[in-house]
Amino acid sequence: MPRRKSPPLRSTAVVTAVFMALALLALGAPAHAADTDYKGWYGNLDLALSQPNSLDQDFANHSRATGTGTAQNERLSMDNDTSLTYRLDVGYSWGRKGRLQVSFWQFDNDDSRGDTLNGGVYPTIFGYGTYGAQYIFNPSGVDFEATSNTKASTWDVDFIRPMRAGDTLTINWLAGLRVAKFEEDQSFEGFDGVYTYTQDKHIESNAVGLRVGATMAFNFTKHFGVEAGAAFSFLQGDTEGISHQSCPAGSSCDAGGVTSRESNEAQDDAVRGDIQDYHLRAVWSSGPLDWYVGYGMSAWGGIAADPVPAIISGVGGSPPQTRNNISFNGFDVGVRWRFGDLWAHR
Repeated sequence: MPRRKSPPLRSTAVVTAVFMALALLALGAPAHAADTDYKGWYGNLDLALSQPNSLDQDFANHSRATGTGTAQNERLSMDNDTSLTYRLDVGYSWGRKGRLQVSFWQFDNDDSRGDTLNGGVYPTIFGYGTYGAQYIFNPSGVDFEATSNTKASTWDVDFIRPMRAGDTLTINWLAGLRVAKFEEDQSFEGFDGVYTYTQDKHIESNAVGLRVGATMAFNFTKHFGVEAGAAFSFLQGDTEGISHQSCPAGSSCDAGGVTSRESNEAQDDAVRGDIQDYHLRAVWSSGPLDWYVGYGMSAWGGIAADPVPAIISGVGGSPPQTRNNISFNGFDVGVRWRFGDLWAHR
């Protein structure tokens, strides 16, 4: 049976506990609706269960004969789980003149998949090399273990200017600077009963650029409202990657009877990227804090592309998918503090 990562029950419990704590804090705070006149320091903590989408972490093809002259081929891909992520904002507000804010967001997740499959397993992390491709075959079963680690983070410095568009609507315009980083590691180890084969890959991208956006805040009552926002980052950066494979002597891809070790490297110092951030939240205001629940998406383009894609030739199954865009989607909960109001209510 496949050995897969268990559902993130622990992360779900953490988010649920935080949500309940925020509710109790809000119920116990004095009534005071947030407005654009506040001056002073403030902070925001956001927790989310983020699902990575379109990572397309293919690690092997599997092929087996049915005994009737036909073959069944399948692509083996990592099943990426959700992960608990956080975002922290700290800023200072001058009221209607605007506010300056610094933000940090991070995603970090490990996944693994292992199995014993009959027939042939063809790793696709490295691909076809100088001495051929890894061909791991055993009609009784090939044992393998594949792992992945994905990291993404952003630093933002934004100036936000509120604009009253009515008694119940405020538009917060945003302009700033974003620094983004994306890292990914993949590995594969297979055993056919005689030989052990390994492949791995590491890619890393860094980018910086301008960020613009807007958030609309609708206040239905003094203590309840809805926020909907979008921000767009236009980035330029660099990317590099390196992959390896090792084939033992006597195997399908050895170097003429001796163990072969190969690497494939690439880098690009002029990568265009973009990040699109969207969110929708229900917000409750009470005393010196706001707390909210909602849903958000961060779509990354360009900087998450693979600079060392595998070249597949004559090893069965389907070629790896070409990845250029990924996203992090998930439900979130959060709380905002207005420190000046907190001190005033002591």
